[in-house]
Amino acid sequence: MDTVEGRIIDISRTTSERLILRSYLEDGREFDTSVTILERPLRQNPVTEDIVGVYRSPTARKAVTADVELINALQSKGVTPPAFLEAGPREKLRYDPQKVRAAIVTTGGLAPGLHCVIHSIVKRHMHTYGIDYVQGKVFGVYNSFKGLCQLADNHIDLDPGKTEEWLDQGGSKLGSVRYYGGEEPGAAQIQKMTKEISASLRHNNIDILYVIGGDNSLRVAHEIAVANPTRSIIGIPKTMDNDILWVWQSFGFDTAVEQATRVINTMRSEAEATRRICLIELFGAESGFVV
Repeated sequence: MDTVEGRIIDISRTTSERLILRSYLEDGREFDTSVTILERPLRQNPVTEDIVGVYRSPTARKAVTADVELINALQSKGVTPPAFLEAGPREKLRYDPQKVRAAIVTTGGLAPGLHCVIHSIVKRHMHTYGIDYVQGKVFGVYNSFKGLCQLADNHIDLDPGKTEEWLDQGGSKLGSVRYYGGEEPGAAQIQKMTKEISASLRHNNIDILYVIGGDNSLRVAHEIAVANPTRSIIGIPKTMDNDILWVWQSFGFDTAVEQATRVINTMRSEAEATRRICLIELFGAESGFVV
């Protein structure tokens, strides 16, 4: 909860998104959702739509809000309703899929489903696009951004056989380290880390970097993208507490709720039978979606 002009308001994610958009509306500002397009030669996607799904238009965008009143208000002020570039397969590619070098890093806290996401990425590169095992690679980065700063000493070659073995295991086999000891990094720290990571990506010829992380991790991913305009930095939202703006539901959230429900039901029976009081603490950072 929070107060605005003396009123108590609910700062759930949906409400926060509306407040942000209304502040832009009041100021008549554009809400920047632009994406830098790589200046690279385009090549035809060798995989057809019946395998990867319908190709998305490079100009297709999805509005960040379904609030028609807010959209109309923005348009009446001459402000373009904010929209994100639609994700999905493209007819034209900017890398040779057989020679691409990609790296995957898991950052921040853990969430159910990390290994499923890693396996899906590896399987898409290896099986769907038939990566050349000599010229192309998919690396797993150990120890989050800390390992990414010195990638040469903190990586493992990934293949679908290896990642499939991880599917029934929780956590992350790549490890997840909060580089600054759990404290939120300041601008100077992010800048220093971005510089080190950029040098590491350059020295290891990484074309695509997949960052699987929460709000702070994606903030760092954005800075890495800005500093590396010739590389693709892909942010994959990951949060058990479902508190990332503009993401309706992150992977792992359903599992977190399901497991919390099981614990509560079990502890209730225990408390009733033993005449005890049981306290259960649920993870939630600054939000209460799991609760």
